[in-house]
Amino acid sequence: MNISRLSVNNPIGTAMVFIAILVVGLISISSLPRDVMPDMDFPTLTVITVYPGASPEDVESGVTSLLEAVLASTPNLQGINSVSRENVSIITLQFQWESNISDAANDARDIMELIKNDLPSAAQSPFIMKINSAMLPVVALAVSAEESYDNFDHIYRNIISPRLSRIDGVGTVFPIANPEKELLIEVDPVQLSAYGLTLQNITAIFKAEQMSIPAGSLKVGDYDLSVSVPSSLKDFHDVENLVISQFNNKAVHLKDVAKLNVRLKPKDEKVYSGGKRSIALFVQKQTGYNTLSIYKSVLEEMEEIKKYVPADVEISEIFNTADMIEETIKNLTSTVWLGAMWVMLVVLLFLRNIRSSLIIILTIPFSLITAFIVIYLFDYTINIFSLMSLVIAMGMVVDSAIVVLENIIQKIEKGERPREASIFGAGEMGTAITGSIFTTIAVFVPLLFLGGIVGVMFKQLVVITTAILLASLLAALTLTPMLSSKLIRVRKKEKSKLFLWSERMFQGLEMGYKKMLAWAVWHKTAVVVIAFSIFGLSIFSIRFIGTDYIPEFDSGDMILTFQTDEGTAVEKTENIAIEIEALVREHVPYVTSSYIVAGQTEKGLLSSIGFTEGKNSATVGFRFNMPEERDLNSTEIALEVDKLLKDIPELDKYSVGGAGVLSAVVLGNQKPVEVKLFGNDFEKLDEAIQKISDALYADGNFYNIEIPSSRNKPEFKFEVDRARASSMGLNNLLISMQMRQSLYGAGLGKISLDGQNLGVVVKYEEEYIKDIDKINNLQLINTMGQKVRIGDIATVEPAFTYQEIVREGQQRLFRISADMKNISLGEAFQRVQDIVDDAGLDENISVVYDGQVSEQSESFDDLALAFMVGLMLVYMILAALFKSLKYPFIILFTVPFTITGVIFAFLLTGTTLSLVTFTGVIMLIGVVVNNGIILVDYTNLLRGRGLQLSEAIQEAGRSRLRPVLMTTITTVIAMVPMAISKTMGSEIWSPLGITMIGGLLVSTLITLVLVPVVYALMNLGTLRKERK
Repeated sequence: MNISRLSVNNPIGTAMVFIAILVVGLISISSLPRDVMPDMDFPTLTVITVYPGASPEDVESGVTSLLEAVLASTPNLQGINSVSRENVSIITLQFQWESNISDAANDARDIMELIKNDLPSAAQSPFIMKINSAMLPVVALAVSAEESYDNFDHIYRNIISPRLSRIDGVGTVFPIANPEKELLIEVDPVQLSAYGLTLQNITAIFKAEQMSIPAGSLKVGDYDLSVSVPSSLKDFHDVENLVISQFNNKAVHLKDVAKLNVRLKPKDEKVYSGGKRSIALFVQKQTGYNTLSIYKSVLEEMEEIKKYVPADVEISEIFNTADMIEETIKNLTSTVWLGAMWVMLVVLLFLRNIRSSLIIILTIPFSLITAFIVIYLFDYTINIFSLMSLVIAMGMVVDSAIVVLENIIQKIEKGERPREASIFGAGEMGTAITGSIFTTIAVFVPLLFLGGIVGVMFKQLVVITTAILLASLLAALTLTPMLSSKLIRVRKKEKSKLFLWSERMFQGLEMGYKKMLAWAVWHKTAVVVIAFSIFGLSIFSIRFIGTDYIPEFDSGDMILTFQTDEGTAVEKTENIAIEIEALVREHVPYVTSSYIVAGQTEKGLLSSIGFTEGKNSATVGFRFNMPEERDLNSTEIALEVDKLLKDIPELDKYSVGGAGVLSAVVLGNQKPVEVKLFGNDFEKLDEAIQKISDALYADGNFYNIEIPSSRNKPEFKFEVDRARASSMGLNNLLISMQMRQSLYGAGLGKISLDGQNLGVVVKYEEEYIKDIDKINNLQLINTMGQKVRIGDIATVEPAFTYQEIVREGQQRLFRISADMKNISLGEAFQRVQDIVDDAGLDENISVVYDGQVSEQSESFDDLALAFMVGLMLVYMILAALFKSLKYPFIILFTVPFTITGVIFAFLLTGTTLSLVTFTGVIMLIGVVVNNGIILVDYTNLLRGRGLQLSEAIQEAGRSRLRPVLMTTITTVIAMVPMAISKTMGSEIWSPLGITMIGGLLVSTLITLVLVPVVYALMNLGTLRKERK
């Protein structure tokens, strides 16, 4: 079936099909979610276990190592890492990319259930978090209050949280620094001892009295009635008067031995926004929902919420991702429109005819609208990569139509009727354009099978670009001939002077090119030597091109994290953060808003969204105005701020970066270069760390250098005399449990008092647990129920512990990491390797390099394989297309000079080889061969009509020069706006545009001469016969 004939014979049916595509596409656009990046479900699980009151070493030994040992058997597990901090264990499980992360979570949950009873009794049950791109908060809100601050927990749980959670698409709303109330029972140990009681007695009695116990059912007449024994504790008075014992025939009440008061629960997490103490609310979305619409709904709902909260409650915005998404998509959309306008202008300039230009221009919306139908059908989002596919395909969608239309016009001008010319003109070019489209698609196919972040990020781009190209092929073979049969006519009226002048110019260009080909065919050696000399020069120049992983994205954020001396209270850390915020605001004029998050959450929730945690840690975030409104990008601003921080003596460590929260999710807070040290001799490891870090500082090209925490956080250890304790009826378990309860207190669950749901904590009065001598006088109960003084079985020794303990592969890890400045990732890695080699490390210390450089290496290996597979697929398609093994080889001579063009473009613009640009090189394989296909196919066609080889080469070049130039220029001009863009998000797409433009321009110029020459060389025997 001849599809072109069918479309020409049924113009109304053809028109209806394309109008239907247009309508469905427009409907799809309105319902598509928008985001910066494609939805990504990372093959990562985070297991968080809260162990209140435990030191990092206790967390490591009691929780982390135990869980790691069993979780290591989880199917498809690739790696296991952990961080043990005070009160919390965070274990990260890394799986293979093709793993089903939900199944992995279930497997991990089942495995942990087996050893649940082996965990310390005070440790909470581990909970599992899946990591995906939806975890990046849509918006973070700051809520501040004066008089209402103490009651904010009630406001949050009963007003704010329910109203935000009911918004369609909202996944989770979680607060940080939320002031929760609790009932504190402070026991006087002296009074308690006087009545012959212990803290454990009070704990047991309180738990028994607060329980509501079902007592079965009772049948009364025709009814079955449930029976229960409710808690006897209904209000504060009931708790105070709770009978805990009898002494001298009198009841002893709780108030006789303890002070009771409702207080705000002490927390080690602090939030400031706009200079005010605040509560932060992080709103996360469900996967697949529109970030922009959720953000808009949240703002609208917050306006409604303000009507129901006290007047002193102020709600403001800390940061949002919607502005970044909206600005990025707006900028890239503008690039798409600008590219489309330039393409239309080029088509008009070349064709110099409104009707002809209209035929070509109409293929653009019909082809591009297909992208949105595919996005809808595949549940994709409108994001950077899906929109980049539109820009990449923009110039290519008209290529096939141009080739077909040029052939049709030539036939009409030779006297053929428009109908027949349209049918046969499209038919003649059908093989060439089909081959061109499928060679372009072929190079995309290997990218679909790549794993890791490369596959996730570029899958949408590949699928959408493929769909657009197939749509453009359909349009070229159906819509273009149908419209040509109706709109193209032989010119009868006198042509304008402009047309005649431009025609003479084009004809002169064509004849000049034909003469050049005549010279080149008879001077083949010179042409080949010149071409490959240029190629050799470009290969030599590769050494001057740097390599990177993913381009830094200026989202308008700067994140500053720091640590004070280990052991510093969170209150002091908080005050230093406030000073730093004021300092940066004073010296950086671009700041529009800022916030502070200091300390550590109970469950490590801040770690899950990219923040650093710890009592001596804080994050100060800054939001800047748009990149085009600044003289410096966010990374350059960060380097300036880095200089300011050097003068603050209280900072033990700090890091300041301009990548923002987006990079924290996509890259997992990875530094460009990380050096991992493993060994058992901690002194030698400390020495190695110092040598390497000193050398990194001395190098001058590294900053934000982070080293492991030393064992210098002060603590007290109670050294128990085991023999003496045993003789007094005490074992290690009894001692540790009772001391923990005495010093840290015991949580007794929740209780409802006077309409408030309160947590309950029982502990000794502060004055008895702040002084070592008084702690020594506290009583423990032995196995026989007798009291034993702590000081009689233990001595207090000052000691030091770690701020955090990092492990990998179930062994301790010491990691040094750094950001780089003024150098590429490849050069940074080489410098770090040299530094480590020169450090003279002990032979028992093993070194592993990690960070972005490790991910880059793996991704580049995958992309190199994709390049080779793509090249092979192109050859196979061309071999099938030409039914020859020789002609594909001729066409593939264009590929090396694509690399030449890319290298020269990189050198001129300072662009580096990254994930994005490497992918662009692969895409170019399928694009640059198209010109070769057109030349070789038409040369074969002319030879088949009886022309001699030399004449066929020259005539094919002359007649195909105009469509070759048009297709190249339209593709290039469509990408110029993308390449020169300097707006938010351009760091991602601009290098891709530079790559495509450089490769296309140079390969086209060389292809126009080299392909005909190589064709002649491959048919040298025929050429010699003709010459005789």
